[in-house]
Amino acid sequence: RLLWQFIIKGNSMLFHFTSGDRAESLARDGLLPLGVVTLDGRNLHRRCVWLTDEPNPQLQPWAHLDGSRDKTLVRLAVEPDPSLGIERWFEYARARRADPRWVGMTLAFGSEHWWLTELRVPLWFVDSVHVRGQEGKVGVAHPHGV
Repeated sequence: RLLWQFIIKGNSMLFHFTSGDRAESLARDGLLPLGVVTLDGRNLHRRCVWLTDEPNPQLQPWAHLDGSRDKTLVRLAVEPDPSLGIERWFEYARARRADPRWVGMTLAFGSEHWWLTELRVPLWFVDSVHVRGQEGKVGVAHPHGV
């Protein structure tokens, strides 16, 4: 329901940010549910693909937490298709009875823009790939030639 409201409002894309060292596996496998979901800030609940409706890499406060690598170097634009099971973070957390204190703390990291899916996102749902510092878009090979 919320995903359709998002699309109807003219927001046709969600974004997935990643580091440059993931490019080869993304080209081969699509977006795999490797991101960690915690419902209390401590324990792993599930794995997912994290998405955001905020395309600006400088407005991703979560990206600089561990300092190990630039997790916003590559931005993939993803078509938010209902078959992907994409949910807004707050709705996902509420449905799974997440600790409300933890959910509130995630606001400091931009969670009002977060979406997620526990499913693999095949490449044909990736509209474009942008590598910061390169002009234009880097094309994505669609497995079905779309």
